[in-house]
Amino acid sequence: MRIRPFQPSDTGDVVRMVGELYVDDPSPHAPGDANVRRTLGVITDERRGAVWLVDDGEGTRPFAYLFLSKLWSNELGGDLVFIDELWVARDRRSRGVGIALIEHAFATTKGAVAFELEVTPDNTRARALYERLGFRPLANHSLRRVVR
Repeated sequence: MRIRPFQPSDTGDVVRMVGELYVDDPSPHAPGDANVRRTLGVITDERRGAVWLVDDGEGTRPFAYLFLSKLWSNELGGDLVFIDELWVARDRRSRGVGIALIEHAFATTKGAVAFELEVTPDNTRARALYERLGFRPLANHSLRRVVR
């Protein structure tokens, strides 16, 4: 297993994997292919975060990914890193891939003072994994207003 940064040649594989995430764990705001491509550009070109992939070595297709987005937190006094998406292929789950990706993010994200993520209420496996890695529910509730 190798964790590596996203390269533009990986775009098709990432679009495919994101599509699989939204089949596995549906959302009312599934991004669609064009939005995934835009996200990859914004995160990487504008250095607003990182995209990490997992594969079996040179020349193999990725089977997991992680999207990170950074924002400054006045309250915490540094970069709050949001784990926007994490997905592992079904046949690779329960083998430590998700843990390795998150721990890689912890180790390589400079300036981070906290990491945050969301988990759907019914995804108890993912929630248990995140709690094992030290994530805890927030006292405040998130609110969102979609403007488009």
